[in-house]
Amino acid sequence: MREVSLGEGYQRYALVGEDQHNHYVLCVECGKLEDIDICLLDEVERMTNFKILSHSMEFQGIFRNCR
Repeated sequence: MREVSLGEGYQRYALVGEDQHNHYVLCVECGKLEDIDICLLDEVERMTNFKILSHSMEFQGIFRNCR
């Protein structure tokens, strides 16, 4: 389990494997948090020759059915 901080003033928690991490989209209308399978870590490391030790990626918006 891993803490997920999305700047909401409280912590959410996600189940992740030992060497895994997750990225999310957060609906600012309904508060639903959805896991997405997008990560550019390997690509950024390859392009920059920079070893990334940690990162965060957060998307906030509104789901189609909440508009």
